[in-house]
Amino acid sequence: MIKPNVKTIIIVAAICLTGTSSVLALSSKNIELSKPTITSNAVKPEEHNSQNYNNNPKPLYTANKNIDSSSLISKANILKKLESNQIKTKNSFIKSVKLETWSEHVLENNKENTVVNLLIDPERMVWVILTSYPDGITTKAGFYSNAILTSVYDAQTGDLLESTVTGENINRRFLNK
Repeated sequence: MIKPNVKTIIIVAAICLTGTSSVLALSSKNIELSKPTITSNAVKPEEHNSQNYNNNPKPLYTANKNIDSSSLISKANILKKLESNQIKTKNSFIKSVKLETWSEHVLENNKENTVVNLLIDPERMVWVILTSYPDGITTKAGFYSNAILTSVYDAQTGDLLESTVTGENINRRFLNK
């Protein structure tokens, strides 16, 4: 039997989880109407704060132009590293090996490229090695005839920073004519 100050209510609740599924629950309960309770478990999202982002980060490879040359990788050691990482053909040969700053390399070899690499300080020392492939080289972008491979290694860590192939791309797979 139902008491006079309590009413029977049928409750329909819908719960939506991650926007992909919903569960419906039907129940009958005796609820006292005089004491409504409202609870909220909602989580407020964090407010965007632009001070959390560094819009001018320090380069990962900082300037090292003025450090002692004994702290840099020697020419002989960088050539050993190149041998282990680079494809050789019977006619390929090393055309030049230069120790220079990143900015000098960019000015000499990337004249068409206007993209600035913010990870590398312009005064960072790098080894720039040009390897000639007179018979061509096959890359992921296709076959390049009479190719030049430019490999740029960090002079202090030996990390490969850049590898670029120039020459005539024979298969131009991704270009429409």
